[in-house]
Amino acid sequence: MDPQVGTITSGRIPRWNGTSLNDGVIQDDGTNVGVGTAPVANQKLTVAGKTTTTNLQMTAGAGANFVMQSDASGNASWVNVNTLNANNIYNSNGTLTGARTLTQGSNALTILNNGTQNTVINLSSTGDLDIQDNGVSTLYVDDSGNTGINTNAPQAGLHIKGVASSFDAHLRLETAGSGTDYVNILYDGNTKFRNFGVEDNFQWRNSANNIRLLLQDDGDLGIGVADPLARLHVNGAIAVDDIGNIEITADNQVVTIGNSSYLRLSSNLSPASARTIVLSDGLVVGQIAFIECNETGIEGFEILDGAGSNTNTTGTIAMGAGDMIQLMWNGTDWLQISYSNN
Repeated sequence: MDPQVGTITSGRIPRWNGTSLNDGVIQDDGTNVGVGTAPVANQKLTVAGKTTTTNLQMTAGAGANFVMQSDASGNASWVNVNTLNANNIYNSNGTLTGARTLTQGSNALTILNNGTQNTVINLSSTGDLDIQDNGVSTLYVDDSGNTGINTNAPQAGLHIKGVASSFDAHLRLETAGSGTDYVNILYDGNTKFRNFGVEDNFQWRNSANNIRLLLQDDGDLGIGVADPLARLHVNGAIAVDDIGNIEITADNQVVTIGNSSYLRLSSNLSPASARTIVLSDGLVVGQIAFIECNETGIEGFEILDGAGSNTNTTGTIAMGAGDMIQLMWNGTDWLQISYSNN
């Protein structure tokens, strides 16, 4: 049966509506085609509206791993991703649903914030932040907040591990500007402080910035002194504590001085000659010791002079309650400096 043709516009491809042929949405000018719109010169196909397709192939300029780029007029072309001119390649929030690796070639990788807002790297899960150099952790922040430098197992708020076994692990503090002064804190089993400044002094200051302890490069130590003039220069009193009362309970009892400077002794028997003491050798030449006969003791004791002892005094000294003797070790004997018979 011949179809019934209604009014047909020139260039329109007719459409059968079940009764007759009418104008369709496709227009053909013999060279170009338009869908929902008139054909456009030099455009084989022009579509007005949304287009859905299961497969799109544009062969002109195509290449492996190329991406499609458009110009200001909407014209598309295949380009290498390295040639993109876009300044903003990411402008909306999103979530990565799987592990991702970004591999950088021989060019520098820079994260630049040229605005006024902060740049934040936030780990909201229990994972750690690990910045590596050639596969080795150089900066590591674990989930508890500990930060490691050259270690991925930080044990403190800041944990620094040495970069080479041939040199001590160290922390360097350097002046700003053109100056080259710096100080190193080093560890090789011992803790060391090295000052490479002009004065090379070490200072300990309080909250008011007052010097409380100063160690000069020449080794002089000042306490409460900003310019010590002796190996130990103290502004203020010096106190020496005793190690507690030592009771002499036998004749020729050995009294260990060790690293003490003040000893208080008492005995349990009189006369003093019944309780003679023998002092241990000093630890270093020049060591000074104060020995007191404790007033809380019951009886006194005796310090021998000369042969058979390592004490060199003005004679055998019988120490009574309140008596004090000062001695110095010369490497062989304890030499009497002073004696107070109180």
